[in-house]
Amino acid sequence: MAFGRTTSARPRARAAVALAAAGGLLVLALAPVTASAATSPPAQPAPDAGQTTTVTWTGSIPGATTAQSAACPANALSDSTSVTITVPTGFYDATKMRADWSISWSDPNLVNDEKLTVVPPGSGTTKNADEINDSEATQHEDISYDNPAGGAWTVRACAFTSGPQAYTGKLVLTSSALTAGSPSPTASPEPTATATTAGGAASNRTFDEPVVVDSDDLNSVAEPSLRIAADGAIYVSGPQGLGGARVPAAAPGTGAVPGTGGDLVWRSDDGGKTFGFLGSYDGTLGGGDSDITSAPNGALYASGLNGACIAVSASTDRGNSWTTNPAGCADGAGSADRQWNDVDGNDAVYTGYGTLSRGLVIHKSVITGPVVVNGPATVVNSGDYQWPGVVDVNPTNGNAVMAWNTSTNDEIQINGVTRAGALMFPSPKRVAVAGGDTFDSFVSIDHGKDGTLYAVWSERRPAVKETWTMLAASRDGGTTWDAPVHVDSTPSTTVFPWVTAGDAGRVAVSYYGTDSTGISPEALDVKDASWHVWSSFSDDYGQTFAEHRTSPTMHQGSICTSGTGCATGTRDLLDFFETDLDANGCLVTAYTDNSRDTVAPDGSRTSDQATRIDVVRQSGGDGLLAARPCGAAALPIVPEAPVATLLPLLAAGLVGMVVYRRRRLART
Repeated sequence: MAFGRTTSARPRARAAVALAAAGGLLVLALAPVTASAATSPPAQPAPDAGQTTTVTWTGSIPGATTAQSAACPANALSDSTSVTITVPTGFYDATKMRADWSISWSDPNLVNDEKLTVVPPGSGTTKNADEINDSEATQHEDISYDNPAGGAWTVRACAFTSGPQAYTGKLVLTSSALTAGSPSPTASPEPTATATTAGGAASNRTFDEPVVVDSDDLNSVAEPSLRIAADGAIYVSGPQGLGGARVPAAAPGTGAVPGTGGDLVWRSDDGGKTFGFLGSYDGTLGGGDSDITSAPNGALYASGLNGACIAVSASTDRGNSWTTNPAGCADGAGSADRQWNDVDGNDAVYTGYGTLSRGLVIHKSVITGPVVVNGPATVVNSGDYQWPGVVDVNPTNGNAVMAWNTSTNDEIQINGVTRAGALMFPSPKRVAVAGGDTFDSFVSIDHGKDGTLYAVWSERRPAVKETWTMLAASRDGGTTWDAPVHVDSTPSTTVFPWVTAGDAGRVAVSYYGTDSTGISPEALDVKDASWHVWSSFSDDYGQTFAEHRTSPTMHQGSICTSGTGCATGTRDLLDFFETDLDANGCLVTAYTDNSRDTVAPDGSRTSDQATRIDVVRQSGGDGLLAARPCGAAALPIVPEAPVATLLPLLAAGLVGMVVYRRRRLART
């Protein structure tokens, strides 16, 4: 769930901002709406495409205490500002714009903690920022909106717990043109992706009915991580929130009752027909995010995010018991968010994550017999990123590659660390310049068995009211890239793409999709639209695709990607789902099932049930391995000799967490 931002608060002042259209330009004007110390800067134009305009105001937040989960109140306990944005007719047909709201204050003694609430006009989604910023002398809260609606916005600043506190408010409007994108200079002209549904002539693939991993609502998680180990066991993990360790109610000798918190894990030994619950692998050291991977020798590595660090746990007995790295907070990389893991054979574990103080980091932990030695933490991007994307190791040379999307121009970029510890590229390598807003998902990457690197991401295309899943491929280790391909064809709106690659040229891309249009997955034209899991297969390096719907309805209504400001039920899926391939090249998918929620035609939710994790597997037809059709009898695979004892593990740690996203939206 990219636990992303945990939130806290501090005090500030009021002001009012108006955006007026003049000569086709957006114009900003600021004027206080209530008596306060807020300044009132003169009107100024908002940016044309490719430009940025900033307006600031100052004020003072009253001393008070406000509940962490509550929005700043519309009363004397808040310093309130009215901000009017006027958007010219047709502006978003050719331009996209982001509104970044923030408050900041100076608190050298780290005493005051403030909150920020932004209320859009009409029926827009209210967002709150309540981040813990106590590692810095200058504190701040931040909220972002894409393509902000025209009308009067309300900006409130209040105290989580503090005395009176002066603050500075800021609105930054950034506009850019909607274009077809700009691939790397060596890329070929953009091909046209084709697709057919599972019932189409090109489809010889079949899929089993989805299996519920755990029907116990006490074990509810979302955004599942999935890994198929060398012995064929399927592992699924997911975050349940910070708190105590969950243990089975009937665990012998524990005297414990089911609790909440930690990262939970399940295993299937029968090819995904049934799953057994293994409990929490990290207890109080995790629960904010989860990721699991496995080594060829059978050892498992699973990471978790908590209020202080990222910790990595290890198991050498197929997940029945775990040891969590006690030094997992000692990396010193600063506040961190959304960790991802992969292995380099049996010798190293890589963990990538985002930090506020250093940027994007890949941490290498070297396994030497029964001991894991924390290796170096290498910065692969020191600044401009939105979400810390997936880490994947190239099987041909051991390079650990990380991908992300930038805040500037929505570029897709990569960099990585070689097996010897050097940066792959002196500066981040550009995969593509997106033709739309990439806000809604992580960039997923995977290497094929021949070393081909695939990257997938989503792009909002408001001019056609669609959100597309895009793919680009590199056959030279990420140096040059083919032009991006629009993967999906049947759904109009897609989100959370994930990629799994096999033999040369064979790749599958999966995503949630709906036939409803809308300017984003958060704002659909059909308010009770049904979503399904879709998987598109290619055997020509992602130039053409055959598309398959692989699940029944798993969610209704909008899918919100904007953190704790989302309406009830619209963020139950959290931020991603995962796929993997088995020994026969069959695609296996773990996804969040929110189908027990029901949604009325007006978008109101008539229930809000606990989410479950479902697994659907391909049962026949062309898979991701050229020589073995999916559904053939599996060859026996014997893991290498397992590590003798549990590894005392493991790195990827960090000092003090603030769990940030570059878009700075509060997450749950």
